[in-house]
Amino acid sequence: MDRANSRHAVPRMPQDSRGLPGIRFARGQYSRWEFERDGEEVLIAADGRLSLNDQGLMVDAALAGEGLAYVFEAQAWSSGD
Repeated sequence: MDRANSRHAVPRMPQDSRGLPGIRFARGQYSRWEFERDGEEVLIAADGRLSLNDQGLMVDAALAGEGLAYVFEAQAWSSGD
């Protein structure tokens, strides 16, 4: 989602998210962000100071400009305006 209140450029490719602040999903260990296109898998280790274990809170934090969140697409759309 492109957001007007974003503090950083919107990544167009998974690799573009490297070095940007991420909101990490934490449940015992940090989850990596997994992307796949045409059989090629890209794994990104989110780099950020905020770790949450609730996807709804992750979306809220992302919408508040705290960083990028990797959540299920339906979760992102249900929380967006």
